[in-house]
Amino acid sequence: MSAQIYDFSLQQQDIITRVFSAYCKHFGMDDLFVEAEITCVDSEYIREINASTRNVNAVTDVLSFPSAEFSLPIDVSKYTYCVNPENGCLSLGDIIICMDKVTEQAEEYGHSIERELSYLTVHGLLHLIGYDHMNDEDKAKMRIEEEEILKSAAI
Repeated sequence: MSAQIYDFSLQQQDIITRVFSAYCKHFGMDDLFVEAEITCVDSEYIREINASTRNVNAVTDVLSFPSAEFSLPIDVSKYTYCVNPENGCLSLGDIIICMDKVTEQAEEYGHSIERELSYLTVHGLLHLIGYDHMNDEDKAKMRIEEEEILKSAAI
C-alpha cells in the first residue's frame, strides 16, 4: 500500500487544535486529559482503509475509529483501558481525513479548505463519541452539534 500522509501546516494545526478544544469544552471534557489521533491522507490510502475496515471500496472524506463505545458525560474511570500510558490521556480514537476530499468539497461547497478541514475534524470527533447520521433525526442532531462546536471555535 503506498500512501501520501500529509504533514499539517501551522495554520491547519491551529485549526484542528481550536476545533478539538471547542469540542472538549462543548462536552465538558478537559482537553488536557483527552486525545484523538488525526491523520490526513490521500484518496488511494483512505479508499484502501475503507475497503479493509468497512468493505466499501470507495473514497470517503473521513473515517473514525473510536477506542470504545463512549457514553456522555464521559467518566474516565469507566474507560481506563483507553488511557494512553505514555501521557495519561483518555484516547477517544483515531480519525483519518482525506485531503483530496477536503479540497474537492471545499470547492464544491464554496468555502475554504480550512473550513472543510474543520468540519471534517468535528464530524470525525462526534463519531468517536457515538454520534451518527444513519437516519434523518440522528443526522439533524449531529448537524446541530457540528455547527455549535464550529461556531464556538470561531470557524
